[in-house]
Amino acid sequence: ATGEAPKRLGAAHPNLVPYQGFMCQDNKYLNLAVGSERIWDRFCKGMGMPELKENPDYTTNVERSANRSKIVPLLQEIFIKKPVAHWVEKLQKFSVPCGPINDLADVFSDPQLISRDMVLEMAHPTLGKIKQTGLPIKFSRTPGGLDRHPPLLGEHNQELLHDLGFSAAEIEELKVQEVI
Repeated sequence: ATGEAPKRLGAAHPNLVPYQGFMCQDNKYLNLAVGSERIWDRFCKGMGMPELKENPDYTTNVERSANRSKIVPLLQEIFIKKPVAHWVEKLQKFSVPCGPINDLADVFSDPQLISRDMVLEMAHPTLGKIKQTGLPIKFSRTPGGLDRHPPLLGEHNQELLHDLGFSAAEIEELKVQEVI
């Protein structure tokens, strides 16, 4: 509306409040996405905090955005008191968009990802056995799969440069000059 692009606020949404991650008691983060006044109403009910909805500083998103420096620390003080699973369960009962922000350990142990064959173990030539993500798209007749490890640095230089039209002598000269 002003013609100016909003400034970046890290992982927080520049125009919606609260719409960001909050640290919880278990050092995990809750991603909260209050993107409308209806969701704000459900959020206040789900948190058991009708006083937030009634507070003129937080009545609408315009006010919440203007008072971001007050409401975000206030909510952070609340979220830090319980683990992320507590908040997800509590808020999802009120249809508030939220969820845990997963670290890699969480991702690789997620039952849904495991059941969809999204967690693969593969032999790597220098790292030994590694975990990596599988193919997200599944086809019944042609399921696909991964049969190669992630490439090593420069592993495919020769083939790529050849495909780009470099001769064997030119590729060898690049090696001698330590370009590749």
